Amino acid sequence: MRERIWLGLLGSVLAGAMANAASAAAPGPDRPLTDPMSVSSAVNPAARPVEIGDLFKTLSGAGAALSPDGKTLVVSANYTGRFNLWKLSTAGGDPVQLAKGEDRQYEPTFSPDGRFVAYISDVGGNEKFDIYLVPLAGGDPVNLTNTPDVSEQNPVFSPDGGLMAVSRKPITDSQTNIWLVDLKTKATRALTQETDPTQQWSPVTFTADGRYLIANRGDVNRVGAAGWRIEVATGKAEKITPGDDKHLTTISDLSKDGRFAAISSNQTSAQEQAGLLELSTGKITWLAPSPWEQGAEAFSPDGKSLLYAVNADGRETLSLYDLATGKSLPLRFPPGLDTAQGRRPFTPNGKGVLISHQAANMPLDSWIAPTGAGDAKRLTRFAAESLDAKSLPTSSIVHYPSFDGTVISAVLVMPYNLKRDGKTPAIVLAHGGPTGQTVDNFSRTIAALASRGYIVIAPNVR
Repeated sequence: MRERIWLGLLGSVLAGAMANAASAAAPGPDRPLTDPMSVSSAVNPAARPVEIGDLFKTLSGAGAALSPDGKTLVVSANYTGRFNLWKLSTAGGDPVQLAKGEDRQYEPTFSPDGRFVAYISDVGGNEKFDIYLVPLAGGDPVNLTNTPDVSEQNPVFSPDGGLMAVSRKPITDSQTNIWLVDLKTKATRALTQETDPTQQWSPVTFTADGRYLIANRGDVNRVGAAGWRIEVATGKAEKITPGDDKHLTTISDLSKDGRFAAISSNQTSAQEQAGLLELSTGKITWLAPSPWEQGAEAFSPDGKSLLYAVNADGRETLSLYDLATGKSLPLRFPPGLDTAQGRRPFTPNGKGVLISHQAANMPLDSWIAPTGAGDAKRLTRFAAESLDAKSLPTSSIVHYPSFDGTVISAVLVMPYNLKRDGKTPAIVLAHGGPTGQTVDNFSRTIAALASRGYIVIAPNVR
């Protein structure tokens, strides 16, 4: 939907809504309403319209992984027009295609010794994925599963690299089970025997000794979920997260010593919160309780900290929780959308985290974000040279009340060099749903419009 409104009218609408807000308590976190007069346009003599062709030259990434030694990045990117795997040296240099194919390749995952990369690929977008294995040094990929009527995803290596756990769903079934692939013999066997059509299993990680697989079992509609420990030899499964099946509690990682599990759960909040589960006692320590959605990610290599994500008003940030002090430290990065990449996003020394970052003025790229002092390092360069962050307008998050007092947030992008004379056109971009969300990411549409003088506002209605 597209509307033409004026800058002065935008202020009037916000001001009128503020004056007529219902007195009933609004759901959601408390957020200050935006004063329309605080909305301004920065001066930038270098601002210019973005070339439409350059927007379409800008590439995209669909997942990445860091090698165990931290020297190589493997990324799924559309350098050739489709998403294939490419490798780059973290020291710098041009990308080299790792796996060629006519079909998309996703979910790069390194073997423990760093010699191989597992990934998933389907045929013609039919979503019947197979698991492939390709040598990092080069060579032909091997299809490990090769099941035309079954979809396998989520490859997880055992610590010795001899086994791989995968999610497996036949097209004739509604439930998903976990299967094991012997990487020497290519033999497969079922580890779970789910019969409930509403349930699906997903592997997370093996214990350090390889005896158990940690996995999540949850309702396909995300009504409830729990973390489980499965004995690899027998398939005997034991639920290890506390609480009932009416809440979502999932595990994302185990600490180095096996004492703690990183969990995300809505047991105590309407929104999922990141927590630390002590496996021997069942005690949960919530990392930084807030009204915003959180997700636990991964433990640092030394096991002393836990990476977790917070989605606040469409902006995602990453923080480190210190297990000893109980304090959190956000990773230092500009506002936007920061997402941890790979099952093991940390560099080997724990001083960096592999993330994807994007914002209204910054197309998506893979970065190494420092966990302490130091500068971030960009590993990929997906954008055309003309898309410079200094020339593209930035975004802000604004808030206004709905008819019943509910506070609505929106991503607002103000072009440069506007006069406050009521003559600037604006466009409202409404997202789909009902579970959709506008996030503060890079948008070709918004960049094209904002660089040409259009105000763009993208509300997150309800």
